[in-house]
Amino acid sequence: MIRVGVIDNDKCALEYIISTLRRITINANKSWDIWGSTISTEALQECCNETRKSNLLFIDMALNGISGTEVAKEILHRSPSTKIIGITAYDTDSYQEDAQNAGMLALIDKSRLSSTLSYEFIISTLHNTKTQQLRSTPPRQENEEYKPLTQIEQRVVALSLQSFTTRQIAEKLNVSAQTVFSHHRNIKKKIHKKTWFDALQY
Repeated sequence: MIRVGVIDNDKCALEYIISTLRRITINANKSWDIWGSTISTEALQECCNETRKSNLLFIDMALNGISGTEVAKEILHRSPSTKIIGITAYDTDSYQEDAQNAGMLALIDKSRLSSTLSYEFIISTLHNTKTQQLRSTPPRQENEEYKPLTQIEQRVVALSLQSFTTRQIAEKLNVSAQTVFSHHRNIKKKIHKKTWFDALQY
């Protein structure tokens, strides 16, 4: 059994990463236990459980009231064999040194998760050692400007990632299916994606 945890205070990002991990490990010939939390103290207890230690953790570099590096250091103090990957929506260069000092094996730009996360990446990280150099994905291009999603748009994305249909989302939000499609268009435009699938992958 391989346990993989995700710690991110952004619920939408958390759900996306968990669903991506489940998708890429579904046909693997090993058993995977994938869990997530938006609360760092709860995650600390979960990943350091003596009987169910996590093999790999994805930790957001900026959590509520505490940095991802502080959480990583505490986890590695309690469970030195755990492999940790930092994730951030900000410029990876600004976190590079902190991630290295905290013992993280990789630092991933959230905007590149869909192209970075793969079964091979996870397996190679699980077999990696803390003495190897920190890997980092290139930051977003400076000219890529993304407009923030509204609360309702974030809800549409979160429900879509949970595999709700357009009609089900419309019912949950008490709007028409056309309104949901309008949200799709606005979201794609804000994050510069051509298809809804690409938007969800991002």
